[in-house]
Amino acid sequence: MSMRISRVLAACAALTLVLGCSSGPQIRVRNERPTKANVQVQPQSGSTLNINEVQPGSTTAYVDLEAGTTYRVKAALQGETSPADVQFRAQDGLSYTAVVYGGSTPALRVDSE
Repeated sequence: MSMRISRVLAACAALTLVLGCSSGPQIRVRNERPTKANVQVQPQSGSTLNINEVQPGSTTAYVDLEAGTTYRVKAALQGETSPADVQFRAQDGLSYTAVVYGGSTPALRVDSE
């Protein structure tokens, strides 16, 4: 009986490891500006993800992306007339953070982890 439990636990651990390592890409937004930001994550085709009302100094939860897709990230910032934007290609197993930053001119970058 003890051997059977050990095998089941080993199988569960192996399955958890495999599933944990093969996660799809995801993105979140961190706002380092002093005003709130509204961010759009636009795939080449398909629905746009809107991450709105990101408060200054905060980071949102992750949302899932499609692996192998190129995305355009646009940040509309409160009090600014021109949105910042950047493109990146989502890769399987990576997490991304779109960082809204900048001094007098807002800027946007996408960091991968």
